[in-house]
Amino acid sequence: MRLYFGILVLFAGVALTQAAETIPPKPDRYFNDYAGVVSAEAAQRFNEQLAQFERETSNQIIVAIWRTMPSQSSIEDFTQRTFQAWQVGQKGRNNGAVFFVFVDDHRMRIQTGYGLEGALPDITCNEIIRDAVAPRFRAKDFEGGFAAGIDLIFKAIRGEYKGTGKTVRESGTSQNSSTAGLLVFFFVLIMILLAMRASRRRTVVAAGSDQGRQIRGGRDGQRRRAGDVRRGPARGESLFSAARDRSREHARRRTLGARSRRHGQERRSLCGFLYIFLRRLAEAEPDPTRPRELERVLEVAG
Repeated sequence: MRLYFGILVLFAGVALTQAAETIPPKPDRYFNDYAGVVSAEAAQRFNEQLAQFERETSNQIIVAIWRTMPSQSSIEDFTQRTFQAWQVGQKGRNNGAVFFVFVDDHRMRIQTGYGLEGALPDITCNEIIRDAVAPRFRAKDFEGGFAAGIDLIFKAIRGEYKGTGKTVRESGTSQNSSTAGLLVFFFVLIMILLAMRASRRRTVVAAGSDQGRQIRGGRDGQRRRAGDVRRGPARGESLFSAARDRSREHARRRTLGARSRRHGQERRSLCGFLYIFLRRLAEAEPDPTRPRELERVLEVAG
């Protein structure tokens, strides 16, 4: 009973949240710059281009720009509900699309109606945003970004622009497959080298300890068998042997310490080589849509 009550409360909370959000009213213009990122002349020019496109093709394209998204829900949910409320496109054909941009949130989305899903599928919309609009927005060229985005939307609807037909992950597979292979190869190689050196160090330490125990055990056994423990000269010989053993033990420890320091330097050199390789690889990679795993690796290595 409590479970059902909790589910009911959850759905009621979601419903109240969506009801509390106010959908912006449908604008009376095609290009609506509520954030003021382009000049009035550019806004008027874009508005006339969009109006002329509807006259020629009957497809209605609206651009809406805000500073932040006026909703606490996801961008997919907000743009979908806003698009449905605005009823963009001709009645019965649903041949409209809205280009939503939220400047300060660094988020944008092209929401299309059913009538344009064939010409403007999600994969094409994402390519337009990623390849034409986002790079110009990052350079603060908002007017150039909107001009390129609107032009590609027009071409896609007219059938002049199809895109590559691949997602970011699919297109990045062929471009970054060799890069990923090299990264994996060097990582595995370094791990193997480190494991081999650590194993060698443990083997040397164990062999030295066993040898020391065998030497001391053999000498003690000889003394016990010879009965030299009770004799004065044997005691002196025992002290001399103990001092010699300590000297050998100190020499062995110094050798192991030198080897440990050398191994540490080699490990640091390998890690430094890997970091330099990754850094140069990242600087040489011109694709702005490369996976962020490489950036995370560089941040950790730095």
